[in-house]
Amino acid sequence: MRVELTNLEKTYRDSRGQPVRALRGVSLRIARGEFVAVMGSSGSGKSTLLNIIGLLDRPDGGSCRLDGDEVVDWPESRRAMFRNRRIGFVFQSFHLLPFLDVRDNVELPFLYSREAGTRPGDLSRVLASVELHGVEHRFPGELSGGQQQRVAIARALALGADLLLADEPTGNLDATTAEAILAVFSSLSASGRTVVLVTHDPRVAATAGRRVDMSEGQIVTDTAAAPAGRFGGHP
Repeated sequence: MRVELTNLEKTYRDSRGQPVRALRGVSLRIARGEFVAVMGSSGSGKSTLLNIIGLLDRPDGGSCRLDGDEVVDWPESRRAMFRNRRIGFVFQSFHLLPFLDVRDNVELPFLYSREAGTRPGDLSRVLASVELHGVEHRFPGELSGGQQQRVAIARALALGADLLLADEPTGNLDATTAEAILAVFSSLSASGRTVVLVTHDPRVAATAGRRVDMSEGQIVTDTAAAPAGRFGGHP
């Protein structure tokens, strides 16, 4: 999916009612199949940016076009349908339901889809895309952290999403497991899915093809990511 953002503005009110400008004229173009890491400290605007791209929030001004369609003024029903079918979300916490096995966790999006009776691909293919095999009937508590995050990624892809948004997806993982998960994102990007990953860790950002740095609601640098060695810092 192509993402085109132009002059995005977003202002919130803090606990004292004072305005806080989360985004200040942000413009960004992301091509289909790109793997982009968005970096910045807390309060830099990176999560607000991700929420606007994912149609979870609306900007106060500016344009957000997804595959050429201006989505800012879409009614919530249309935004929800587009979000459910074409955008997948992955978070630092896996958000798996502990009383459901892997199969049922991955199939959860179908419960919220108007096309619940149709399946764009079988479960085995989705699990294979994130390198999970033979765990369909295991429960989250029986899986490692890396396996749980792979299940969460599979769930995000279940309806055929072509835009994957990840918010600190390796934050709960050790270095070796994080490296494996980041390799999954790279593979998904290589297959044509657009991946936008928010992180505060430069080692994570270095695994993407492009790094965007934010500070105080603005993009301050936008460069091709430097080649990286192993995530854990080993040669």
